[in-house]
Amino acid sequence: MSIPKIDHKLVGVVVAFDAETGDVLHVHKKFVETVDGRPSCSTDITPEEREEIRSDAARCHSRRRVDVLVAPPEPSEREDEAPLRYHVDPMTRKLRKEPQCDPRLRGLPLTMGKLTAIEGR
Repeated sequence: MSIPKIDHKLVGVVVAFDAETGDVLHVHKKFVETVDGRPSCSTDITPEEREEIRSDAARCHSRRRVDVLVAPPEPSEREDEAPLRYHVDPMTRKLRKEPQCDPRLRGLPLTMGKLTAIEGR
């Protein structure tokens, strides 16, 4: 008798955002348990889950008009890469991802996802 391999798999991302500005207010990642590579439950993000995430974000950001969108899962960010910043284009409802830049590091080049120092600075 072999021991089943139990793991967790990212199946989707729900992004709560300000519908007027596109500012991302909350990112919720949904994981499901897998047994021997097979999901043990549904991998769909239900309308009820989307509404719960939207209402939670609206409660925390009461002065904003909150909407949500579902994005496909992606690999986790690696430690040696710059963290990503999310933004939603309010007109097209498309999610944009760009490296998040620390204001203290402006002027330093971002090379292949890694921060590198410039000589003489």
